[in-house]
Amino acid sequence: MKIIFASIALLTLVQCDKPNIRCKKQFYECATTCSDICARTIKREYEFGKCFSICGKPCRKEYCENIK
Repeated sequence: MKIIFASIALLTLVQCDKPNIRCKKQFYECATTCSDICARTIKREYEFGKCFSICGKPCRKEYCENIK
């Protein structure tokens, strides 16, 4: 279930499906790692999204770029 939340958060926050943003394969590996970290460290289910957003921010910055 947490993987489903991570996938939804990933697509919602990053929006790599839009034509003006492109993410490298490493981004998805980084997001999976963040999902695993958050799943182990959070105490309540509703904290997962916040944890994932904070953890995934460097991934988005490093592996995603705007295309013009």
